Amino acid sequence: MSEYDEVARRFEEFSSKTLFHERPWLEYLEATGKGKPEVLALRDEAGDTPAYHIWLTRRIGPVKVMGSPLPGWTTNFMGPLMGADTDLDSVLVSLKRYMWRNGYLYAELKNQALDENKMLAHGFQPVRDVTAVLQIAPTEEETWSKLKSTARNRVRKAQKSLVAEATTDMDMIDEYYELIVERYREQGMSFPFSVERLKTLARCLLPHGRLLLVKVIHEGELAAAGLFPHDERTIYYFGGASKRSLTKLCPNELMHWTAISHAVEQGIGSYDLCGTSQFKRKFGATNEEVITWCYSPVPGLLLARTALIRLHWARLRLLHRLKSWMGGKK
Repeated sequence: MSEYDEVARRFEEFSSKTLFHERPWLEYLEATGKGKPEVLALRDEAGDTPAYHIWLTRRIGPVKVMGSPLPGWTTNFMGPLMGADTDLDSVLVSLKRYMWRNGYLYAELKNQALDENKMLAHGFQPVRDVTAVLQIAPTEEETWSKLKSTARNRVRKAQKSLVAEATTDMDMIDEYYELIVERYREQGMSFPFSVERLKTLARCLLPHGRLLLVKVIHEGELAAAGLFPHDERTIYYFGGASKRSLTKLCPNELMHWTAISHAVEQGIGSYDLCGTSQFKRKFGATNEEVITWCYSPVPGLLLARTALIRLHWARLRLLHRLKSWMGGKK
């Protein structure tokens, strides 16, 4: 990734740069079997380099795929690194030409800087989703005022009996894993990741200051835990879980507020809660549309994508039923 290192030195030039373009995140994806990171300089007609595209290459059956990113990677964004004045038309023409010459039959791009009309004009198909995003104010007081009264009241309640702390202790990953596996079990599903995948995330991000671990304690007992990757612009809710028997003490609200307070201290401007719900919006977040752009010269591959995602969730439920049945046979 020598060319990548050259690009990394220019990150601040690109308005579309995210945590997920950075080396620690790419190393996490590669270490967990998502593919090989690649970098492509996309030049305009004058031979200048208006953009760089970052992705991981993998094969799904006979199909060579350009993932930037792909579903299941717990990766919110990627796509081209572009400046505010980059000609997106030139970028897309160069990208499709590269795919054709190098045997890629399918690609996904996900970046908020991609113009919808131009993407559609170049044959990319949208898959629309929504996430809740809090615009964090410069001070904790201003940010606190953005929370709905229900969230503020529940944080105050939590602070009476719970203690929240940020930690770099890898042992917290095991504790978090126990909580999240139990919550998935309660929903009739098996958690899709191994504990080793979560430890790999921590090993890749913690040394670079790109991961906040939050734990909430009640009388020496873990009440809630969460993982919050971030860069200097945005903090993300990777995942969190709490002990059901302690839910009435509001550990989840305190966990999120602790992450938000950390973001204020670090000058981070937004909090992406990675999906939306009434619970998430009460932290002052508003819904924003997120579009995954899919492209293939082969008809039908987008339909195959939808079928594979449905199969993934059906598989989690089946695995849970099988584990429950096997447990009952012992």
